[in-house]
Amino acid sequence: MYLIRLFISFKGRARRLEMWLGTIGLILASTVLVVVNQFASGLPVDELIQSRNATEYGFLFPEAVPWWTNAVSSALFLASFFALLALQAKRLHDRNWSAWWLVFFYGAPLTLNRLTDRILDAAEAFQARGSEDWANLLAYLSLALLLVLLSIALWFFIEFFFFRGTRGPNRFGRDPLGAPTPPDASL
Repeated sequence: MYLIRLFISFKGRARRLEMWLGTIGLILASTVLVVVNQFASGLPVDELIQSRNATEYGFLFPEAVPWWTNAVSSALFLASFFALLALQAKRLHDRNWSAWWLVFFYGAPLTLNRLTDRILDAAEAFQARGSEDWANLLAYLSLALLLVLLSIALWFFIEFFFFRGTRGPNRFGRDPLGAPTPPDASL
């Protein structure tokens, strides 16, 4: 029952240990399920590992893969992602932050990544036209955006896995470590 609440509910708080173990557990479970799904699909996994040619086995051509394999893979991804979001929401609650911060933690890197791709495309176009100065400027701009993206990802990682939660109860529930309520500073 505890695991179901941990991975399904967006309410409550989660300690660092639960975040570490839950994330590692989700990664392991997802890996096992993907491998089992891969074997069940009938694709020659051993040849794929040796050849490393994904297009030959239908990964870029979905019609070569049985329909149910894609359906199962999509369902597994959505279930794992939902469980991860629930766990991360609880971890943010433990830090006394709203779960809406997940929109920033996922949206900002995705947006910056797309913007960086567009800027690099423009840099290639300038370079093809012989305008090296503009191409270099855009390349440096994309590098700066990638550093911002890396900074956000690092902040995300440190915030979730290393910082202690709020001591005592907060607006999202009691302290999962069972720490006593801090004394009132106004007295």
